[in-house]
Amino acid sequence: MSATGLRAQSCPAALSFGYGLSYTTFQYSHIQVEPAGESSTGARYNVTFDVTNTGQRLGADVAQVYVAEADPKYRAHRKS
Repeated sequence: MSATGLRAQSCPAALSFGYGLSYTTFQYSHIQVEPAGESSTGARYNVTFDVTNTGQRLGADVAQVYVAEADPKYRAHRKS
């Protein structure tokens, strides 16, 4: 439901304004990917990196790492 819809129905917002936004900036550096052996589902890797707050304000960041096979045997269908 949109914020307009929430106001129209006098429903409280689930999250405060700006939730999830950051008022600072972050830099990722020293990214390393190292093999960590095999598992029953395939290869395992350790991914490490430094996160530095480069902005003027205090802040916190939740880093996300996405991985995919370079040459997958099967390709997932992508929505267009």
